[in-house]
Amino acid sequence: MAGHAPMTRSSVPPSFDQYPRLVQRLLGVPVSLVTLVDEERQSFLGMAGLGEPFCTTRETPLNMSICKHVVHDAAPVVISDASEDPRLATNPLISSLPIGAYAGWPLQDGGGDVVGALCAIDVAARDWTRDDLSVLEDLATGCSAELRVLTAQKNDSEHLALTIVNSVDVALAFYNLDNRLLLANDGALRLARLAGFRLDEPPYGGPHVRRADNVEVVPLVEQVVVRALAGERGRRQLEWMGRPGDEVAVEASTQTVERADGSRWGTLIVFHDVTRPALELRTKDDFIATTSHELRTPLTSILGYVELLAEANTPVDDFTVSALEVVKRNAEHLRERIEQLLQTAQGAEERGTVVRVDLGVLAARVVATLGEPARRLGVDVQVAAGSHAWADVDADRMEQVVENLVANAVKYSEGGSLVLVTVRQQDGSVLLTVADEGVGMSAQEIEQAFDAYWRAPAAWHGTAGGNGIGLSLVKRIVSAHAGEIDVMSEPGRGTTIEVRLPGAPRVS
Repeated sequence: MAGHAPMTRSSVPPSFDQYPRLVQRLLGVPVSLVTLVDEERQSFLGMAGLGEPFCTTRETPLNMSICKHVVHDAAPVVISDASEDPRLATNPLISSLPIGAYAGWPLQDGGGDVVGALCAIDVAARDWTRDDLSVLEDLATGCSAELRVLTAQKNDSEHLALTIVNSVDVALAFYNLDNRLLLANDGALRLARLAGFRLDEPPYGGPHVRRADNVEVVPLVEQVVVRALAGERGRRQLEWMGRPGDEVAVEASTQTVERADGSRWGTLIVFHDVTRPALELRTKDDFIATTSHELRTPLTSILGYVELLAEANTPVDDFTVSALEVVKRNAEHLRERIEQLLQTAQGAEERGTVVRVDLGVLAARVVATLGEPARRLGVDVQVAAGSHAWADVDADRMEQVVENLVANAVKYSEGGSLVLVTVRQQDGSVLLTVADEGVGMSAQEIEQAFDAYWRAPAAWHGTAGGNGIGLSLVKRIVSAHAGEIDVMSEPGRGTTIEVRLPGAPRVS
């Protein structure tokens, strides 16, 4: 990557301030600077006599730099009267600082390239003497030598860091607060090429990025790097990057990086390659979808004949009537499971027709339906809804969310315990919370709770049923509604699941 990161007080050796102080004393000037110049800005490696805001920012845009002429010419620049020099006629620095005269001497890096200057600035016009320039040259020679040592150390550190990040099995990209790319390993550069964009220049996104279904294109503003540089944190979403046939499935996480002094430094984006598990999951989905279709046809036939027998005028005994009811009930239960499996495997749309709904009323309606079956298991389900909690949602899908969360809570609760459903407004959002007093989950189980087909150990050991897709479906529906879902749980102390959805104005 071209250029250098802007210097800060914490990252610059104090010795570089000694050169400007020596220039101040020996030449009797009010301001002296050690500068580094790149294609965008000049940074102050050392300074004496410079006021705010430059003393804090330690940099200026390139159009405010006089030292850029030293770098451009690769030679000293000596200006006796700044008001008469055409190079400074449009320089906005002249209006910020009283500059009457300037003398700058080149600073060279290890390759002999001029990268900055040691300069002296006087407030009035001044004829620089040969002794003045000789002092400036001698000090610039010493400063260049120290700069070469610093640059070599910096290059060694960067090479070591790049070697380390290239050795890990994740892709990494690090940006500073100005969204300038400071570091990216080979994995991140490859992902960007596959997606059709560059990591080091806007728009930081490309045309070959698709959602988890590997079909729908992700809009530019929703792509990983764009979201991260806009300040988004915490959200993890599977995306496919690359043209069909040469794509990679990734999950990305972002975090803010701080310096040793606690100040913000930039944004780290980590891409995890999940291509293999994503393909395995797709294979599993295809198998389940095919199998479910094969099961649904004969099951529909069974239910049809059960209904015919139940409606027939032929006299039957009580046992036969009871048996038919059992067959019908279990067949309908099996059909519901099959439909749910198909919905998950086929990636059915998680958000259809949107209407304004009072989620408190919706939750109460669902709890009224599920309350009696729960009571037969000895579990009390209660709902506490505050003032009208309006949200724009697909009502059918949101009922699925509440049904799955409550059913899951009841499933893992013991007799005599309580499941509490609360709905309330908070900071422009609607919070739906389902809390139980059941078996709880470990931290590892929480991590897997929303994975399709994953089931808690209690389910495998026979104390709770299920097919492992309820919470996965819930998360997909909530995400489709621009919502968030969180789990708080401890083994033996119950589980609380909180859904946060964007609120809507109250319907009058």
